[in-house]
Amino acid sequence: MVVKVLWPKHQKRVEDSEGALLHKLEHDNIIKTIKTYGPGWGKHGTWAAFEGCEYEATKDETKAAVETAKKKLSHPGGSLHFIILEHLEGAQEVFDWVEKRAKKGDAFGGKEDLRLVVKIFQAVEYMHEQGIAHRDLKTENILISNLEAPEVKLIDFGFAVKGWPSTTELDVECTKFYCAPEVLKGDEINYDLKSADIYTLGVLAYNMVTGCEAGGKARKKIYDIDEKRWRETSKEKRDLLIQAVEDEKIPDCPRSSLLQDSDLQRLHALFKSMMNIVPTKRPTIEKALETLNETLTGLNTSEAVASASSSHEDSSTGA
Repeated sequence: MVVKVLWPKHQKRVEDSEGALLHKLEHDNIIKTIKTYGPGWGKHGTWAAFEGCEYEATKDETKAAVETAKKKLSHPGGSLHFIILEHLEGAQEVFDWVEKRAKKGDAFGGKEDLRLVVKIFQAVEYMHEQGIAHRDLKTENILISNLEAPEVKLIDFGFAVKGWPSTTELDVECTKFYCAPEVLKGDEINYDLKSADIYTLGVLAYNMVTGCEAGGKARKKIYDIDEKRWRETSKEKRDLLIQAVEDEKIPDCPRSSLLQDSDLQRLHALFKSMMNIVPTKRPTIEKALETLNETLTGLNTSEAVASASSSHEDSSTGA
């Protein structure tokens, strides 16, 4: 198991804390919570949004795992809160997995890549059905384990919130490279939790299927500005930077793809629609999954036909 040690960063209601939200979610592709420990934080006995450190437990008992973490960390603010999570042997971030494959020159877009993307979309669909938005979907927040038969797990619900259709407080609660424009702008009128998740999902899915980033110089320029500098940047300058991201086209990906041109174009169209700058024009997670599943079914059918044809040729030659 893994112990995630948490400390206050921003005050949140108890029901919106990471431990509370994770307890509501039971899905094969979402990290499993075994148990939570610790008293409430803050002036009103609330928990908090938090940054965390992870330590692999040295014993099976969860209380022993907590004691191990306590010895390794102390916090001047008082009692810490702990989330006991499942431990995924040999897991790595999808970000690192994509980077390693890209450096080796591997082709992307195969059936296995699409299968993993479908799993992630299904986890987000389930999460949305439970009324929960993740708000920080990115390749660094998805673990891939068992590389011989890869599986994915969505992690880190520190920015997650429960409630539709929007939130009364709009902060930049996401990683700016993946952020929807309306979140960067602080546009509460057009902000919708589901739609913002769809945007970030499009950015990460494009990366997983092509091995290339969905953003160019404008998106990277925003990403390179740390949170303190971003808050201190004038609204006028921020708006200009965000406008550059909105105007920027998805760069052409030079990497080789295992997909047929028609399938690649279909997926590019899907991811582009998910990254539409107008929130209401983005597809629902259900519609996005429909397109992905149709493409994956087509690949399975083509593979079966090719296999049958090869077997027929082999039998004819043998005759």
